[in-house]
Amino acid sequence: MSEVYVGNISPPISADELELQFKPYGQIRRIKLPSGGARGYAFVEFVNRRDALFAIHSWDGKFNWRVDLSRNSKFGVGTNSCYRCGGLGHFARDCGYDYDIKTKGLKQPQRGRMKKNQVSSTSSWKPVPPPPPPWVELPEDITEKILNKIGPIGLLRSAQEVCTTWRRICRDPAMWRVIDMWKLGDAYDFYEFPFDGYDVLCRLAVDLSQGQVTECNIEDFLSDDLLEYIAERCGRLRCLRLAFCDDVSGETLSKAVKRFPLLEELHLQCTPFEKDDIEAIGRSSPMLKTFALNGRGCIGGVLKSSEEALAVGKSMPELRHLQLFGNRMTNEGLEAILNGCPKLESLDLRQCFNLDLQGELGKRCIRQIKNLRRPNDSTRDYEWDAKVADWGPYGYFSDLDSYYDYDYDDIDYDDFCDPLQFDAASDDSFIFDDYGTLY
Repeated sequence: MSEVYVGNISPPISADELELQFKPYGQIRRIKLPSGGARGYAFVEFVNRRDALFAIHSWDGKFNWRVDLSRNSKFGVGTNSCYRCGGLGHFARDCGYDYDIKTKGLKQPQRGRMKKNQVSSTSSWKPVPPPPPPWVELPEDITEKILNKIGPIGLLRSAQEVCTTWRRICRDPAMWRVIDMWKLGDAYDFYEFPFDGYDVLCRLAVDLSQGQVTECNIEDFLSDDLLEYIAERCGRLRCLRLAFCDDVSGETLSKAVKRFPLLEELHLQCTPFEKDDIEAIGRSSPMLKTFALNGRGCIGGVLKSSEEALAVGKSMPELRHLQLFGNRMTNEGLEAILNGCPKLESLDLRQCFNLDLQGELGKRCIRQIKNLRRPNDSTRDYEWDAKVADWGPYGYFSDLDSYYDYDYDDIDYDDFCDPLQFDAASDDSFIFDDYGTLY
């Protein structure tokens, strides 16, 4: 358990109001207010020490409050016993016993008064401070570059606790102009640090930025509540990237982008939204220049839908760069994009297998788009998993660059090389789910 001291509280605040402010950071054991009507300070006791530290990082200095660990939490629970002999009623400086180094025990107090030189030597002794760590002597700009390589999770969980210099740099708002919680990799461990922990870290990063965030990248753990928190405090945001954020609704996102008047880039990876949500986003983002709405390429009985493409062409006329990886649109949707986005310079249509670019539409794309990626182009530079989902009778993912080519090439395969001659679904060694995923 860790107790947090909250001082300089003005005007007075009740225990319920304090609990409302500190409850998001972790489980609270109790809140203590001073008796006698004084309300200038309070103590909030957390069950987990890490939760207490998160609360301190977020609240210290806000509203001129002083928020820090209480003395009991810093140095252990206080007692009235002597640190030297363990007796009650006096402190160690007044203790008549002395500690014998040879016998590792207490010696009886000497009769009479202590010699003058003994008193002076005892009272003038001070511990020698340890030498400063070598990295403290580095120039501050180099230290900032090093800390930027660590990422927000490392900064908040460990780096700022190394020394006062690092803590001061980590609390500089300029360090938090980019909040990158994208592709967490080894840093993402649900059992060590669950979703709500990353939610708290993201809120702390937003608070430390003091409204200076220009880019925010979040994978997997974003919720409607957290997105609203970001929208209220990040009015300068220019780039927002979300991946696999299934807990975010289209209504919340469309409302959030209204608070980002400077938004120029929006990337949505496997985060599906309805047609109306896309239109609302486009109308609320007049400065939007780059938009990505990526999914997974599918073949074999997949439904065709151009609603998303129609919404883009209708509401985003200022787009320069558009990526619709794995979209199910048809030629109708592509025509709407070409008509509605005349300033488009790059268009990524990889794994959009419902498109037919053999005729006049393909020629128009070449004339109008400077950088065109076709449905069958290589996916080796794609940031995410580019396996193709087969919803047909064979039902498996292909990790080839262009599985689609097998249906249209002119090569005569023999019995051992034809990739489509076997009915994989009838093989007992393969197990498929309802979506055609091979296990």
